Amino acid sequence: MTLRITHTRPASAEEWDQALEACPAATYYHSRNWAELWQEYSGQLEPSPVYVTFGDGVTAVVPVSLRKRYRGLVSVASLSAHNAYGGWLSGPGFTPGHAQSLAGWLLDRYPDLDWRMTPFESPPFDTAGEIQDPTSALDLSGGYDAVEERWKRDHGSMWGAVKQAKKFGVEITQSDRPEHWEAYADAYEESVQRWGESATGVVERRLFEVLRRRASGQETLWVALCDGEVAAGAVCLYAGSHVAYWHGAARADYFSKRPVHLLLVTAIEDACRRGFAWFDFNPSGTHEGVRKFKKSFGAVEKASAVVRRKSRRLAMLERIRGGG
Repeated sequence: MTLRITHTRPASAEEWDQALEACPAATYYHSRNWAELWQEYSGQLEPSPVYVTFGDGVTAVVPVSLRKRYRGLVSVASLSAHNAYGGWLSGPGFTPGHAQSLAGWLLDRYPDLDWRMTPFESPPFDTAGEIQDPTSALDLSGGYDAVEERWKRDHGSMWGAVKQAKKFGVEITQSDRPEHWEAYADAYEESVQRWGESATGVVERRLFEVLRRRASGQETLWVALCDGEVAAGAVCLYAGSHVAYWHGAARADYFSKRPVHLLLVTAIEDACRRGFAWFDFNPSGTHEGVRKFKKSFGAVEKASAVVRRKSRRLAMLERIRGGG
């Protein structure tokens, strides 16, 4: 009886931030920064976090964002923006029983729901019947020396590429310079053209300007420089014990110098030094080549279910109006 939800209300920005700090399984994708980034970029999402209280006094914050569709006839709830990991932010005393109760409440409360479950926490119910889209993540718990030893022992071609990049004089740095963000956006647009029809999740370059301007210290642009030019870049997002390699791009002219390999190794070494437990390469979808690239760094797949619920009203509107 004590695990029953007794009260819900809108969560404040401060409560959201505090819950993120307190939650062991939190990722940047659970953060207010992430939700507000996509709110500003898309103009369609409305962060609507919920503060939940159970009968035994345990609390949680659910970082819901709402997207109105069909001129407001329906609102689709997402537990993280842009199809990233979502779920509640919980602190001490939160048990699997609380998780099951809260999951049931969410499924009842939001008939139109998109929820990609975090791979870094056990799911609250059997997800065998849901969409499966695992992530690729590198375990950093043994520290950088252990990671590097595994690379040298098991991933010789990747480590050879790192040595090649160093031989060519590739330089890696973190940067907040506007001109480096602009050069990264250029590299991304070139990459999208190169990927052609296989490109997924394409965004406009202004997203990177919004991210740079809104940066809170948990977002880092890593750049690989060849003769002073940005040859490749990666956007990493930091929260809790988790580093997300969220976005990357490279210029084709510099492929032979292997800048991406050295860039990622440097970012991973930095994550180990700072005490993070996971370097997450993110899900690969149907891109088998991308999955193999991540595996070359020793990343292992961790299950991530994608829960999608659709009301009769939304299904009917999609049939009538063609997807909207």
